[in-house]
Amino acid sequence: MAAEQDMRFPPGYLDKAQQFAAGSARASIDPLPGPLVDAFLPEPLRAAGLELRPLVMTDIALLKRLDHPILRELAELQKPEGDRKPVPFGEEDMLELLYCWTRPVREARAALAGGRQAFREIALSATGDLMPAGALADTAQILEALGANFRNAFATALRYQAKSPEGGAVFTKPPASGQPMASAGG
Repeated sequence: MAAEQDMRFPPGYLDKAQQFAAGSARASIDPLPGPLVDAFLPEPLRAAGLELRPLVMTDIALLKRLDHPILRELAELQKPEGDRKPVPFGEEDMLELLYCWTRPVREARAALAGGRQAFREIALSATGDLMPAGALADTAQILEALGANFRNAFATALRYQAKSPEGGAVFTKPPASGQPMASAGG
């Protein structure tokens, strides 16, 4: 049988095919190589030595329930520059975000179930109460990492949002049922 196979394929073809199959099997079992992983999954952001997880939809719902200043700041940024008012944002607000984005969202949701003040107490106990006072010197870096984490959640949508000739956004509302996307501008 082996002689018959040798006659159907060029010399060395079966050996190469077997090597390829073995390599393919190994590749499907082994984790992705570092550079490929890094290209698609960049290093996670860190703040105060803690890894920040990417935002999920529930994070926004939690921030709304908290009436968190970061959302009020975003609302101010939507206004014309002359109409914007400063939004107070203190260390405790920063630590709340750090708490939310360094643990599973279900943990933050459970903490908020006890009410706004209970949430703040849990967040401060889990973050600021465990950090040395010298960490205040890192406040700018922590805020930058938290801001970057928030921006990353919306980066693609913001970067690729088309602009109309009048300067407004295109496709700001979903199309009516059965209507093609190209004619759904608004």
